[in-house]
Amino acid sequence: MASITVTLPPDTEQRLREKADSLGMHVEAYLQQLAEKDVANAVKHGLNGGWASLAELNRPTEHPRYNAFDWESWHEATVFRAQVEQKFRERQP
Repeated sequence: MASITVTLPPDTEQRLREKADSLGMHVEAYLQQLAEKDVANAVKHGLNGGWASLAELNRPTEHPRYNAFDWESWHEATVFRAQVEQKFRERQP
């Protein structure tokens, strides 16, 4: 089994010791249990939601130009831009 050394602030260490004591465990065993749960949770979600996570990471930007189904927003933005440009042209001498 591997051994890892972690440096913690004194208050964090104290809270971990108190939590382990409340569970009737040594702090080392408590930390090992936390680490094992975290790894098991990551593996579980990686297997069940791996593709969803990958899709979320590679999601296109929110700009309407890049979303074929959001043509209405793109059109509205184009119309708004034309109106603003017209107002600027009217104000120029």
